[in-house]
Amino acid sequence: MSCNDLTIIVDPEKWKIDIGNIHPKHGNAKSIEPHKVVLCATGFYGPDCRIGFTDDEDYLFSIVNFQQNFCFAKSGHITVTPVKGKTPDYDAKEGSYEVQRGGVVEIKGFFD
Repeated sequence: MSCNDLTIIVDPEKWKIDIGNIHPKHGNAKSIEPHKVVLCATGFYGPDCRIGFTDDEDYLFSIVNFQQNFCFAKSGHITVTPVKGKTPDYDAKEGSYEVQRGGVVEIKGFFD
């Protein structure tokens, strides 16, 4: 894993990633699972991607933009911006250039 990778994890079991609603602006989705997406950088842009989430049980949704600055000699800052629907409650951990660890955003839930 590179320090230019960004992993998005959805913690609660009732929410999942809407696999048909992953739209990278910069970078690509390197791996996609129902509760985890790994984004990677391209060129000199860090990952920047709009991702949809659904709660099929209660018919709720959320669209969130995730952006990580390009990692060059230091880790890239992570920005999480709600776009539509529920707002994520999350923890973000920047990656590490020294050990080539990517950033991680763990979504613990969503609220109004």
